[in-house]
Amino acid sequence: MVGLATVLSCNKNTIKENYKPATVKEVTSYFTSVWDNPFPQDAPAGMYKTSFDVKELSHRRDSLWSIWKNTHIGKVEASELFGLTKIYKEPVWDIPEGEKMKLYIFAKGDKPEGGYPMIINLHGGGMYPEEKEAWSSPINSQEFQTAYYLAYSKYDEKEPVIYFIPRMPDDRKGRWYFYPKRVAFRRAFQLGVLSGLVNPDRVYVMGISEGGYGSLRLGLFMPDYFAGVGPMAGAESVQTHAKNLRNVAFRMEVGEYDLGYTRSAFAYKWKYEMEKLKEQNPNDFVHEVNIQEGRDHGIDYTLVSPWLVKHKRRTYPERITYEYYDLDGHNSYSPGVYYLGFRNIKPVKNSSITFDLTHSGNEYNVTTSKNNEEISGSFDIYIDKVDFSKPVKVTYNGKVVFDDKVVLNDGVIAESIALFGDPKRIFAAKVTINLK
Repeated sequence: MVGLATVLSCNKNTIKENYKPATVKEVTSYFTSVWDNPFPQDAPAGMYKTSFDVKELSHRRDSLWSIWKNTHIGKVEASELFGLTKIYKEPVWDIPEGEKMKLYIFAKGDKPEGGYPMIINLHGGGMYPEEKEAWSSPINSQEFQTAYYLAYSKYDEKEPVIYFIPRMPDDRKGRWYFYPKRVAFRRAFQLGVLSGLVNPDRVYVMGISEGGYGSLRLGLFMPDYFAGVGPMAGAESVQTHAKNLRNVAFRMEVGEYDLGYTRSAFAYKWKYEMEKLKEQNPNDFVHEVNIQEGRDHGIDYTLVSPWLVKHKRRTYPERITYEYYDLDGHNSYSPGVYYLGFRNIKPVKNSSITFDLTHSGNEYNVTTSKNNEEISGSFDIYIDKVDFSKPVKVTYNGKVVFDDKVVLNDGVIAESIALFGDPKRIFAAKVTINLK
């Protein structure tokens, strides 16, 4: 029997009146405590009991988002995104595990209506465990400068864009998809949109060689933050997760004779896999996998960014397919994607779950497939783009598990802001489903 959350997914008549509403100070304290935490705790309990009519929805969203922004205004200023000019800036961010991330951030062109597109541009190089210090690898230092040079001088000659170019924080670890870096890139998205300079639906990640591997893995793991993903000279055997790129523009460029680490062979496998997914799902898999003839590891790097910035993100897609898996072997699972929340899933070692969700009108249909039956816990569907005056119907693995009106409340709004930090994904209701 599938259990449902009785407070959040309930009829409005069941909400108790004897509670103390959360104050602005308490909400501010909550938002402060969850910054940079991919797995935020629940909002103050009283907020979940603060129900309201759909006519108040826009105002409630705006009010709580304003508190989120005011809470982090100092962090936005510290990021040096406010007042950004065409002259690059070089902040250094403190990120988890004691690492420091050196950055080049600069804007090209005039700010378009709606904000700049922003490209997170990852350099090549990689892991050098023999190095004595975090930034002592001459290869990573040179690749960092090359990434800046290409972005500033060669890419996007006609496109306004903000470039966010990080240096590898610790050359001895040397992987862009490890936890501290994921936190930093999520922060870059959040600070960019809070600054008012970045369009939240036009953020992209790309990179060369090790940066190509990184952009590929980040795009597969956290696709909901990116409108497009562009690995260059960096293909690897993770195409089994390619279905996670549903709703994300994807472009891969690899040289025909790039034989190191089997990159060319893997690129052909990616080409086959993406073409198969496109044939099965014509509207959801936008991609180009280009094998550059006669090239090896050095290719034409100027093709990806102009292609990426033509695409916009889908924030509440009609279909989500996502494999929930351990990204790096260190119990690194996603806290949520699009409008699915995974904070309360309890995975076991090497476990995975494939979610397939379709949404049409007031109906949601979810199927899951687990590779290990010991996975437990629950997941959330954040409800939006529905007629809130009518019941919402949720079918899970062939059984109707919810068919009722949902309750709009401040708790879910605050929780979704903390989970995503995204002005386009602020939700006021959810249905919680126990895994089976």
